[in-house]
Amino acid sequence: MSVNFDYIAPYYSLGEKLCFGEKLNFHRTLFPQVLRSSGKILLLGEGRGKFLEFLLKENNSCEVVVIESSKRMAESIYNLIPCGDRFRVEIKNIPIEYFNSDHKFDLICSFFFWDCFSKNQIKRSIPLMLNLINNKGYWHNADFVDHRKITCYHTLKNFIFIRILYFFFRHTTGLDVKSVFPVRSLILKSNMRLIQSLESNSKLLKSDLFRKIEEY
Repeated sequence: MSVNFDYIAPYYSLGEKLCFGEKLNFHRTLFPQVLRSSGKILLLGEGRGKFLEFLLKENNSCEVVVIESSKRMAESIYNLIPCGDRFRVEIKNIPIEYFNSDHKFDLICSFFFWDCFSKNQIKRSIPLMLNLINNKGYWHNADFVDHRKITCYHTLKNFIFIRILYFFFRHTTGLDVKSVFPVRSLILKSNMRLIQSLESNSKLLKSDLFRKIEEY
């Protein structure tokens, strides 16, 4: 069965609110200074568009490209964009592996996105995204932390919680991934350096801000 998030799209925001409150949004909006200073921004897997709505208010001059493979999610994103801002946003309703661009971006945002991909898919996609970042550009990645070693109550609870999430998405979307692959190591193998990082007190969520080392 192919992966399709259309079925859960109408309930996605409510589900996030019930499970996490504002914790995911906190990690999405951790680095507002970078959001405000970026001219061209790429969003990977924007869901129903709540972060995009925040971004357009924080930065009134940026241009945004959104990659969202779910048709119903993409429709929801478009409907949230104020009419006066629609000229600044391009929504690509395609899987990430089909995306290519002649433009470079000042910032890439990937929020709770890579947990939907296998290790091999991620290894193919990360280099493609890295090539789209401008010199001295940024990448803000936030994701779940899937601890491989159970060292305390928090890591045990999170391990069980992530398995429940994957069970749910497997039966509602066809997702066949079973664990969250840590992308930090792949990003750092390129000419990117980690400049800020924050892990939640529960050890379930983590945000990394990378910056591209200038090439001459």
